[in-house]
Amino acid sequence: MPRRWFQVAVFAFTALVCSGIADAQAITGLGEDASTTPAGSIRIKIQSDWSYYDQLFVSPSPGAAGVLQPLGGRFSLDSVGAAQLPILRPLQDSLRAMTGIAGLNVSIGRTVTQVTNRISSVPISFEAGLTRWLSVTAMVPIVHTRTSVFFRANPGADEANLGANPAGTDPVARATDSLLARQFVNAAAAVQAYCTGSGASDPQCSGSAALVSSASVLGNSLSNIYVGGILVPTRGSAIQGAVDARIATVRSALNAFAANSSSGVPSITATGVVGAPAPLATPVMQALLNNPAYGVGLDPLQTVERTHLGDAELTAKLLLFDSFALRNISRFTPHGLNARLSVGAGYRFPTGGVASPNALTDIGSGTHVGAVLLRGYADITMGSHFWFSAIGRYAKATSDSLTIRYAPGVAFPSASSAVGVTRQLGNLVELEATPRWVFNDYISIGGQYLYRHKPVDAYSVSGVAMPQMGAGTDFTEQRVGGGVAFSNAHAVSLGKSRIPFDVSYLHTETISGSGGALPKLINDEILIRLYYRLRR
Repeated sequence: MPRRWFQVAVFAFTALVCSGIADAQAITGLGEDASTTPAGSIRIKIQSDWSYYDQLFVSPSPGAAGVLQPLGGRFSLDSVGAAQLPILRPLQDSLRAMTGIAGLNVSIGRTVTQVTNRISSVPISFEAGLTRWLSVTAMVPIVHTRTSVFFRANPGADEANLGANPAGTDPVARATDSLLARQFVNAAAAVQAYCTGSGASDPQCSGSAALVSSASVLGNSLSNIYVGGILVPTRGSAIQGAVDARIATVRSALNAFAANSSSGVPSITATGVVGAPAPLATPVMQALLNNPAYGVGLDPLQTVERTHLGDAELTAKLLLFDSFALRNISRFTPHGLNARLSVGAGYRFPTGGVASPNALTDIGSGTHVGAVLLRGYADITMGSHFWFSAIGRYAKATSDSLTIRYAPGVAFPSASSAVGVTRQLGNLVELEATPRWVFNDYISIGGQYLYRHKPVDAYSVSGVAMPQMGAGTDFTEQRVGGGVAFSNAHAVSLGKSRIPFDVSYLHTETISGSGGALPKLINDEILIRLYYRLRR
């Protein structure tokens, strides 16, 4: 079932369940406020959120303001070599040893990556009024994520000096490469045997140690790269040219030895190896990243959709002061200055799905970490049209254990970088302000400002603190937005409506961020609250 139809179905089911009449609720509007559910009633809240982001705020230095970067920017590179893809390092080292060129660098070319994250969630809340002053809420979110990925390797088809090894699919190429590698290894062994024995006095043996070493290294390297490897230098590339030149040099020296019929050194009849016919393409890159046999074992860089539970919450709210209730009418048509104050506490359960360490773009469906929750609420009305809510939230997380790939600065970390860690999330602080303007008994508009701050997370491995792992996990965020709300609470109190409910729409955007990589979030929210009276 498409997720939009699922959300509609949830809304419809809730409306059917809540067909009873509840006590009229105090003034409602955009966002949360300090009110509690009337005693003996249930407030059911169905929220439909749609979030979107394709950019991140990234601070260039500690304490600096975040600068917007594309979400897929860390996988869009001018050249992907051994530094960005560590499994290329053995190949690079072998080619350096084979050719004698210390500064030789391999590359699979440029990569282009575009990533967009969309999060659709339906948090379902049931708030029961136990007394006039106390209510308890249970919330369970259903989260659907879609990570859209566009990935291309070597888009110009001429930017890489490596390509797929033809020996992997072409028996002729494999036989050609195997023959040359075997001939070099056999010739090296024959030279060593001859010079160790009767040929020790032969003038040719004066430099035999270097020749044996060169031939042996070359033969073994050719076998590892061109026979057993997945990537080889491309035909016509500078690296392949250097390999061919090295082959020709050592071949000539060995054949000079073989010219001495008494040495027993076999001639090198094979002339070369088969390079890649074309630079690496996207399918080969995806296979390279995905196949565990190659040492990476990452999920493919492709679009993924998932539906999971998010982090569930159980909270209680205690109303400390409420001048709205001094006169019943003031709940709906307030005059002068009125105030309401409440506090809340609860626990967040680790029911959300954590991001996979093998998925470079996975965002999970929650923190997957338990947390103690503390909250404070304050409402103030001035006159009959303006009212304001201020909310503070604090979350102190428990520690958890998980596996991460830790390879700072590496775009495509190898499987060997995976490590089990103990993590302690930084304590999250949120401050929210929501001013509202009431037009009449039904309609109000409002704005919202949200400030969020979290310090760095603490990591340890086998009980040893690893502060470097927490780098970039802190953030400071500011969001602003606005919306409109409709409520029939006043109409219910006058007997003009039977089923009390309110509905609101809120749009918010992240306007600034600093610290680690922070999404520039665009969020739309539709909220429906219905009330059901359990006792009269």
